Amino acid sequence: MKKFGEFVFQDVSDANETKKVALIIRIKSLIMGVYFLMQTILFVADGLYPMAFFGVLFLMGHVVAFGATYTYKTKKVVVYVQLLSISWILLFVVMLGWDCGAQHFLFVLLVFTLLTSFRNIIPKLIFAAAICGTRIGLYIYCKNFSPYYSSDIYDNVAFQILNTTFVFVAITFIIIMFSQNSIEMEKKLVDYNARIRKMASTDPLNKLFNRRFALEHIDQLSKQ
Repeated sequence: MKKFGEFVFQDVSDANETKKVALIIRIKSLIMGVYFLMQTILFVADGLYPMAFFGVLFLMGHVVAFGATYTYKTKKVVVYVQLLSISWILLFVVMLGWDCGAQHFLFVLLVFTLLTSFRNIIPKLIFAAAICGTRIGLYIYCKNFSPYYSSDIYDNVAFQILNTTFVFVAITFIIIMFSQNSIEMEKKLVDYNARIRKMASTDPLNKLFNRRFALEHIDQLSKQ
């Protein structure tokens, strides 16, 4: 487990990229991989073999996303994860109907995208509006068209718990990984600024305060 943890938290190969986004992709891929594995088991138990096939297919898709963070630029992997997510959500809702709960993972996609893509606020707002429109569109579709497969699996408590749990787990871990990295980066920045300030205020030879520090100190005392 220790070696696996070190592998997951391994830094990216490109010096111009941070491992924050790659780490979020890896954690999300692991969570969704477990989700599709458990979902596939439920599909097989209920006799929905075509959906079990798609479950395995998307499980492998997340395995590919996990491995791609070690060899490809994270921006490309982010786009791949976004396309993978929207593909399986649309497919599952169309094939199984609104009650399958796949549309709830649009919230996971929204949080993932807002934290890993787009630096400006306008593209983020546009993407959020697109996700909202997609959810509304899926709801209207399901009101007018029947799913390809009907099943009592949605009445299964385990199925509903599975969907709800993994939506919350995915969102929680994505936010935790992002915020934790931001806190660490902020701490590093504060420490770095403190070192720079100390270097600018002391003589490198005797380590005593220099003229710059003395003038700043006198200026502060005069303002009191």
